[in-house]
Amino acid sequence: MFSPSLFSLYLFLSLSLSLSYHYLHYSHKVLPI
Repeated sequence: MFSPSLFSLYLFLSLSLSLSYHYLHYSHKVLPI
């Protein structure tokens, strides 16, 4: 069955991934490594 805790974990992971991606993209734009 589907558990809400798993769903929250998935949401947290996707959010952190998107945040890290945007942060890396922004830092790469500002500081061309």
